[in-house]
Amino acid sequence: MNLKNAILPFLMLSTLASAERLIRVSGDALVEVQPDYAIVRLNLEARDRLLKRARATHTADLEAVLQVAARHKISNADLAQDFPEIDSRSDGFLVRRTVQLTVRDLKDYDPLLFELYDSAALTVESVEFRLNDLLKHRERARDMAITAAETKVNLMVKTMKRRVGRVMDVEVESGGGSLLRRGGMIVDDGRGNGNRAMQNAILVAPPSSASGSGLFRVPVTAKVDVQYEILD
Repeated sequence: MNLKNAILPFLMLSTLASAERLIRVSGDALVEVQPDYAIVRLNLEARDRLLKRARATHTADLEAVLQVAARHKISNADLAQDFPEIDSRSDGFLVRRTVQLTVRDLKDYDPLLFELYDSAALTVESVEFRLNDLLKHRERARDMAITAAETKVNLMVKTMKRRVGRVMDVEVESGGGSLLRRGGMIVDDGRGNGNRAMQNAILVAPPSSASGSGLFRVPVTAKVDVQYEILD
């Protein structure tokens, strides 16, 4: 008998026995945080039969928006605008431009928005709420997800009357960190696949602040897949 063929079955049995001593579990975590600042994207549009008048209206609207931003102490570094677009149509001309404002103090968000609407012909394309220290919140969510996975594996192994050994492999996924609203609706809350999270152990942290609506808390998520060794 070929020596290689004789040894192969024993190697396969050894590999199978090793695989049977491993268990893989997953844990999910959700941290909801009050946003620190918002990025507001505005669309300015002016229409007129004559390009000269459409341009004059657009220039006046732009100047009004910049004045409102200055009154609310939005710095030049937190203000951006693109180049104007000019569309020639059968009924005249359309001049369009996008302006982006970063609102650092969210207490100023409501009065700023109302004043902008009062000052110029504009629409709010989107508002994105963000966090200053995203890394800190992601680390917290990751640690909670690991705790969820550890809790799950300990319960499973205890039921099997076995012991948990070494960690053999770890995979970590992070998500969230912003809350995007467009047209008055939340279109991306960064939570990812919620159905998958429901199938695993999940920890949800209490809100970081009691003030404000939970609808406008920024979700930060984490998922870990951990492979453990099982001991007798």
